[in-house]
Amino acid sequence: MRTSNLVAFPAALIGLLWTHAAFAGPFRSASIHWRLPDPVTAPLTAEVTVDQAWQASSPGCQEVTFGDGSTSQACASAALIGAGVDPSGSPFVVKRLVATHTFPSVADYVLALDGCCRPDGIVNGAGAAFHLESRVAFSAGNEAGPLTAAFPVIGLQAGGVRHYDLPIFDSDGDPVTCRFAGDGGAGFASSVPALPEDGSVPSVYAVKDACRIEWDLTHAAPGDRFTLGVVVESTHGGLTSSSAVDLLAQIVADAPPECFGGGPFIAPIGKTFGTLFGGADPANGALFLSGIGADPSQFSTTFGQLVSSPWSSSFSWTPTIADRGTTRIVLASFTNEYQETGTCSLALQVPDCMGFGDACTVGTGQCQASGTIECQADEAVCSGVEGTPSPEVCGDEVDNDCDGVVDNGCQDSDGDGLADWVEAAIGTDPFDADSDDDGVLDGLEPHYAADSDGDGVIDALDPDADEDGLFDGTELGLDCSNPATDLSKGHCVADGDKGLTKTDPTLADSDGGGMLDGREDLNLNGAVDPGERDPLNPLDDGGCKVDSDCGGPHSGKVCDDKAECIDGCRATGNGCVPGKTCTSTSELVGDCIVSQGSGGSGGGTAGQGGSSSQGTGGTLVGGEGGSDPVSVEPSPAPTQKTSGSCAVAWTGGEAGGLWAVVAMSVAVTARRRRRH
Repeated sequence: MRTSNLVAFPAALIGLLWTHAAFAGPFRSASIHWRLPDPVTAPLTAEVTVDQAWQASSPGCQEVTFGDGSTSQACASAALIGAGVDPSGSPFVVKRLVATHTFPSVADYVLALDGCCRPDGIVNGAGAAFHLESRVAFSAGNEAGPLTAAFPVIGLQAGGVRHYDLPIFDSDGDPVTCRFAGDGGAGFASSVPALPEDGSVPSVYAVKDACRIEWDLTHAAPGDRFTLGVVVESTHGGLTSSSAVDLLAQIVADAPPECFGGGPFIAPIGKTFGTLFGGADPANGALFLSGIGADPSQFSTTFGQLVSSPWSSSFSWTPTIADRGTTRIVLASFTNEYQETGTCSLALQVPDCMGFGDACTVGTGQCQASGTIECQADEAVCSGVEGTPSPEVCGDEVDNDCDGVVDNGCQDSDGDGLADWVEAAIGTDPFDADSDDDGVLDGLEPHYAADSDGDGVIDALDPDADEDGLFDGTELGLDCSNPATDLSKGHCVADGDKGLTKTDPTLADSDGGGMLDGREDLNLNGAVDPGERDPLNPLDDGGCKVDSDCGGPHSGKVCDDKAECIDGCRATGNGCVPGKTCTSTSELVGDCIVSQGSGGSGGGTAGQGGSSSQGTGGTLVGGEGGSDPVSVEPSPAPTQKTSGSCAVAWTGGEAGGLWAVVAMSVAVTARRRRRH
């Protein structure tokens, strides 16, 4: 039956100074690791990191020896980096000692951590001194030893084959192997434990990103405690480096909580790294979170707060430039009310350079390649592989030779900015820099190959590309002084204010006020002279924009393309006054003609106002003084103006034919321009 040993677990366990008879020795666990912070300018200067876990009631600190006769002096500045509680309910704290040391020469050095004492009441090494070793191997390109860490006291369930994974990482990318420290590496005899019940011993071997401790605990007795010392090694340049971890394992009766979401991660400088992890208790009991190797504020859950299982938390951290090139292991542990713990290991590697992982490109033109930022030493390098240049191919609009210039070396005989092949393709003269003589070189025409006014002529050949009455050079503020401009063609007018007022040569109404630029600039010199409108001010355009600006729907007035109201009509805008019919059945401007009914002959007597003879189409009335006859309530179909000619459709007698002829005559003589 489980016995709860629930403790109130605040964020700062150092305040709980418990004493536990079975664990009289204060030492709990330790790990040792080294790296070269600046292998280029200081190749013999190592940074040594030692994490030490001690019983909270006796939080000691032990200095490290460097193997060259010197010892660190860093315990005074050791920092508290974590806390927890072991399966017996005894709190512990973890301190981190960081020492920088310059070695005298290139050689192999053995770092060592020695002290006293291991806990009493453990199966192997009870009350013994502790000893850990880490080998520093100076070889070209070897910048750090392999890294590992562990929760100080782990729980292994009795009753079967169990395993526990210690995270491993090598920043140089060298393969890592795992072994037990042995008696010499652990500091006491029989350092590899054996079960008192059946003599079963554990094994340790490397798996992906971990050293796996495996042990057949079928006959193990819950409550037994053992010391485990593990060494991780990697070989670089023929020389072997190592790091070590020493921890306690306690046999428990029930399955401990599980933690999900650990692993190795990349945490670039200046970018916030974040990850989720979760914990679950097989018995669905409440759990609390503790952490080692990180500030509690970097976790989303308050340390020591009991939460129903299962649940998740997150860790976030933003590395600074001071962290570059380092790897840190953060241990996030979920503990239940019986002090059984499951741990997630986060191995966080900080690259040597800024921008790591960002997208990047190398090369230009067809040689350009995409990649991501990688670090070589402390330099940021793009991983993209630049392509191979090839001879330039004129006309394909590709930078084949990768010099940053498209169609570089393609001949431009007249120096107008357009290669000869381009001019040949669009129809301009490759030996005349200003093909339309409007004062604008062909290559400087805003849209040289476009037809801005839709007249079938591209802009580079059209001196008035938008058909607003102003030449393109004038609109762009030019002075017609280029030798390539033939002034005898009369297509260039020097700008009157030397470029002070520039309009768009591809837009007929630059200010959108409703009046063409050339209608506002009466003398077409590009300057705003007295009495002229400003082509860049829409508020002074005046005039009309649509037919409704010229009166009602039966006004007989329409708005033309000069923004002026003129006599006329159209089917899509204003119509005619009553008694007249529009000759247009579309958006084209038509004429208002007197309406005529179909029917027989006859007419009034001039001067008498008499009635006409009988007809079938309508009644003609003669006015005083012999006025022209007019129609009442006409019924004929209207005349339609199409492209300068009229298609006349009319039914009726001789009078109808007469009115049709009149309508055609008026339509032909009163030619009007179409307004869109």
